[in-house]
Amino acid sequence: VVAGVVGTKRFLYDLWGDSVNLASRMESTGIPGKIQVTPAVAQLAEDAFIFESRGTVHVKGKGEMETYMLQGPKDTLAPLAPARRRPSRSVLKSGKSSLMTSLRNLRSS
Repeated sequence: VVAGVVGTKRFLYDLWGDSVNLASRMESTGIPGKIQVTPAVAQLAEDAFIFESRGTVHVKGKGEMETYMLQGPKDTLAPLAPARRRPSRSVLKSGKSSLMTSLRNLRSS
């Protein structure tokens, strides 16, 4: 992901990159009220959450891609520690940690 400020009179902060585009495609090809994720996300979060294969979906710019639907948290988990309000630098550097923090926030809401 690349981030930057756009504009000379009115500044806007924006993000670009394959991850942003793929996240947008997951949302636009998803099912209303459901969370659709890539195989990488399902694999990273499989210890804490239940995912069900949706099968292949045509994703613009990627072609046919296997996707998964988030079903919910696993019931056999020990209680998760509450997510911190401001992530540490180590969390920001680790895609898996930030993903798990986001999913913990989703679980607690």
